[in-house]
Amino acid sequence: MRRIVLALFLGVLATGAGFAQTHKKAAGNQTEATGAYSEPAATLHGTLKRIKGKELLLLGDGDQLVTIWLTGKTRFLKDGHEIKRSDIAPGSALAVDTSENPDLSPRAINVRVEAPPAE
Repeated sequence: MRRIVLALFLGVLATGAGFAQTHKKAAGNQTEATGAYSEPAATLHGTLKRIKGKELLLLGDGDQLVTIWLTGKTRFLKDGHEIKRSDIAPGSALAVDTSENPDLSPRAINVRVEAPPAE
């Protein structure tokens, strides 16, 4: 019984160590660590549906609605300057740098207000 428990423990430990390692990406597909977070970020683009509590709803391409979680470390930016989250109006074009929560849901690092798309 002890051997089985030990084998399971070592298996979980080895799996966790594999996730902790960082992997290099192809040169054209690199992202950089952003702000207070040390992990790479993916950037999501869309328009703001709403910000309520700790969640931001982003309307992406094809009317896809994405929930992005906000933290105390999330920064809100416009023209390179920090702004209050209440300064962002629904319908604003956004670029949101994200990382993953432990449950694989997106977590906002930076929320940047972008210029409206030219038509």
